[in-house]
Amino acid sequence: MKKKLAFLLALFSVITIGIIGVITVNNEAILSKNISSDYWSKRINDCNDKSLVDTAAVLEYSYDCLKAAIWDAVTTKSFDAFAKAAEPIMANDIRYEYVCHIPGHDLGKDIIEFYEYNWSEAIKAMSYDLCGGGFVHGIYDVWGGMKHPIEKWVEVGNYCWDAIQIRYSACADAIGHSSYESKGESLYDAMLICDAQLQEMIQTPCSVGAFMQAYFPQSTKLKKEREPKVLPTEEWNSIIQFCDSVPFKNFGAKSGCYYGGGWVIGNIIYFKLQEFRNSISQDEYYSTPEMDREVLRLVDIANEACLSSKIERTDNIYQGCIYIMLARMPLFFYMASNDKFIDFCEKSVRKLPKEMFLECIASGHEHITPANMRDLMNRFEGLENVMIRRGLSLPPN
Repeated sequence: MKKKLAFLLALFSVITIGIIGVITVNNEAILSKNISSDYWSKRINDCNDKSLVDTAAVLEYSYDCLKAAIWDAVTTKSFDAFAKAAEPIMANDIRYEYVCHIPGHDLGKDIIEFYEYNWSEAIKAMSYDLCGGGFVHGIYDVWGGMKHPIEKWVEVGNYCWDAIQIRYSACADAIGHSSYESKGESLYDAMLICDAQLQEMIQTPCSVGAFMQAYFPQSTKLKKEREPKVLPTEEWNSIIQFCDSVPFKNFGAKSGCYYGGGWVIGNIIYFKLQEFRNSISQDEYYSTPEMDREVLRLVDIANEACLSSKIERTDNIYQGCIYIMLARMPLFFYMASNDKFIDFCEKSVRKLPKEMFLECIASGHEHITPANMRDLMNRFEGLENVMIRRGLSLPPN
């Protein structure tokens, strides 16, 4: 069961022949950089079987096909068109978005070799938020397999910063993933690398990424080698209190550590409910009243864990710990009706300041369809401002 769950979280190699800028893809001669988004839409949709319900089944069905499509987009240098095609498809199928993350991670070595180890160029070219940033994460996986002095970590962080100026990217948390691996699986040392980054927008997700890697390895290879750390509830306080022990110099890295602890606890809740769901053969898009009650019981414990550290409430760091935790809930809260999600948020933050309700609603942005997110924004005044403050993508009108 644990292997199946590890396989779920998080939840492409095709033969290419290039002659003078022309590459054969799926028996079609295509000129590099001249491939339409319509072509990629068909490729991506052909990899998906929408009749499949379970995320693990979607991954098994789609993995090789998606990996091939991603690699073709890289080697034809038409990744912009691929991303443009993929974004609306993934936005409306959260299972596919989860699945898409994994082949990107696994292609990291091939991608950096294609760019001849030009880290700056590769990171800039592959930095997208699409598929959870799996493409650029794979590049940083390779970086994390090496040892580097701190100034090189700052340099590779600056490459991420440069990429963010072009488009929103999930490259910063990948620095955290790779620092944890490079530092011999030391979360403490990884946090110091994040604290050394020059920009707060790099520091915070870097710290979150280090926590993610420590508890839930982010590549297929590591998932096979390490079990996820699904700690019992009585140990959740220790996850958050770890951050009290790190001598942070920068607020960005410090806050990211507590946010990362919230992410880990949220994922533990997700795993615990997956185990329960599997035991009763329940579709992951639907829940029983017993499952709803269990999630809320665990959320209450998680909220207390986020409040157990030495940080003061006035710092509002604890709020980030909580709303990041609430962004990792079982899919049935996000994929059911908006009314169910609203009810979940009302009950989850009932003991907290009233502004936490909109923070909870905003935390559904990654999983809720654009149409449903727009409906929530129309219902709740102030939600758009919360999403803008947190740097979240707004759905189209």
